[in-house]
Amino acid sequence: MLLDQPLEIGKLAVKNRVKFGSHQTNLSKMRTPEEAWIAYYRSRIEGGAGIVVTEEASVDESDWPYERSPLAKNCTPAWSSLAKIAKANDCLLLVGIGHSGAEGSSAFSQLPMLAPSPIPDVASREVPKSLEEYEAKEILAAFESATQWAMDAGADGIELNLAYRSLIRSFLSPLTNQRPDRYGTDRTLFAFEVISRVRSGLKGGRLALRVSLDELAPWGGLGPDDLIPTVVELAAQCDLVTVGVGSGFTRSAFRPDFHLREAFNNGLSKRLKEAAAGQFATYLQGSITQIAVAESICIDGDADGVEMTRALVADPNLVKKLKSNEAPISCTLCNQGCLVEESSNPAISCQLNPDSGHELDPIPKGFFEIRQRPRKPSENSVISIVGSGPAGLELASSLADAGFEIELFEKDQRLGGALRRISDGGVGGVWSRPLSYYLSRIENSRIRAYTSREVTPDEISHFAKRGPLFLATGSIGSARYSKVFGYRHWISTSDLLSGQLPPHQKKVYVLDNKGDHESAWAAETATGFADEVIVVTEDPSPYSRLHKTGDLMSAISRARALGIKFKTFTEMVAKDEAIEISNRFSPEKEQITSCLVIEVGARESRRLIEVTENGAQGITQGIFEIGDCFAPRTIQDAIREARCYSRALVEMVAT
Repeated sequence: MLLDQPLEIGKLAVKNRVKFGSHQTNLSKMRTPEEAWIAYYRSRIEGGAGIVVTEEASVDESDWPYERSPLAKNCTPAWSSLAKIAKANDCLLLVGIGHSGAEGSSAFSQLPMLAPSPIPDVASREVPKSLEEYEAKEILAAFESATQWAMDAGADGIELNLAYRSLIRSFLSPLTNQRPDRYGTDRTLFAFEVISRVRSGLKGGRLALRVSLDELAPWGGLGPDDLIPTVVELAAQCDLVTVGVGSGFTRSAFRPDFHLREAFNNGLSKRLKEAAAGQFATYLQGSITQIAVAESICIDGDADGVEMTRALVADPNLVKKLKSNEAPISCTLCNQGCLVEESSNPAISCQLNPDSGHELDPIPKGFFEIRQRPRKPSENSVISIVGSGPAGLELASSLADAGFEIELFEKDQRLGGALRRISDGGVGGVWSRPLSYYLSRIENSRIRAYTSREVTPDEISHFAKRGPLFLATGSIGSARYSKVFGYRHWISTSDLLSGQLPPHQKKVYVLDNKGDHESAWAAETATGFADEVIVVTEDPSPYSRLHKTGDLMSAISRARALGIKFKTFTEMVAKDEAIEISNRFSPEKEQITSCLVIEVGARESRRLIEVTENGAQGITQGIFEIGDCFAPRTIQDAIREARCYSRALVEMVAT
């Protein structure tokens, strides 16, 4: 494949055309990368990526965009560790540096945000301080110092951010740069000065730029016709340019969800590549997660290489698997584990690969303090798994790979459980990819899989005597813990996923308790059988949790186009046989008695028997509940639990 072939353009020489781009990880503390940060990047370097770019480090203390963002002057030891690992694996290591300007935050530094002009940020509405000449000189010096630190640490070069969350980009745009001085009359001047100072500290290293070729702000922002000539001029002495789109006005364009096609920027990257005429290498960024798509980009000449960041978050060994013709864990573009910009500071991870970001903790500390630890199975044990959702499939395939004898039972006609249902429904991502991945692993293993086979409680004792028994029977829709419990015209999104839609309805209320992709999917699905759909949420915004994934505005735009209405700050409570709807800021109340209510995320565990810490039904050991059967949560939690039990069993057999 061309994707796996070396690339040489100018001074740039890499072993393959796959790049792992800079992104937020939350694996630093006190602005210093921790061992988990190093382990995270180590796995992508050793996994075979041709270029790895580290998380962007702020060049100056005036920039603190998120609580766990690294500061360049604190990163030298971590950069040095990665440089040694990169050289041992023939990987080009670029250190990401930048300054976020008005797209950052003043919450942590308690300093004013800096920008070309005092124009409020569109998201926070905070007014930044206009950068003064002396401050510009200090920041330029900080870029040069950060470059020198990175090169002294052994890095191969620097990547400068001129795209999303970038002070440099904000100087280029007439929407954010309205200065009367030289930086305003020549809006490229600051960018040229930064590049010049960075080149002074490079010591012969490589210089890469991450750029936006379209601000997606047609009311006055820069478009491709403006930016392509500018980028070609800026990159005259650079080695690599990665193409993206978006700005502070359109942040969701940076890493959109599955609703936008893969490689959506390929037309722009091709235009830049043609304009560059071999002057520098062009890499394409834009939801590229499939090897076939990445290969076609290289073959068609849309770009010289591809940035596959989310794909490598999902599977750090993607390039190694490409060489061995092994199927990788495939990103679903769900944005649920890898975009971590929220106040709780979750470490980066992946819904399908909970090891991502947790490379140092294959079994989380304390996991078996609240769960029964399996005993070492006997030599002739048969491990039984009831249920083939994400927990059951992960456990079965992992244990089969380790050589255990596995029997897998599924009550439906086909394997897949909840994973198949959300895949068929199109909820929150391209879930057909992991379903296919697991099914291929099952088919190529020694697992004995039985479909249309419902295990009864009476069989539990028999299975448990043969070896460990895992109940992965999932969850069911339930209003037991709901405020609308007792209302007759009620279904959950689990019921909606069962495959049979309700009959035609005049009006449907979607009770949004989650504010995520499942909520948006339920409302959009309801428009197929209802004349009027109203989303009710106690939050100030519908689909509130989609803001952190960057998908909020696109979801609301789809809803508006479908005629979906919203009631925010609104509560629904069952009153006798009716439901009372009330707004937090209004004394008025509304009652409904016959409208269908679809509640998002209302589930409870589907249990065959009651399993306690000491066993079940007289059996003292050997029965384990995993996934939603233990407690309804996420696919990531289900897969993590399955891996923990699998690793515990493998360790016991090994000892």
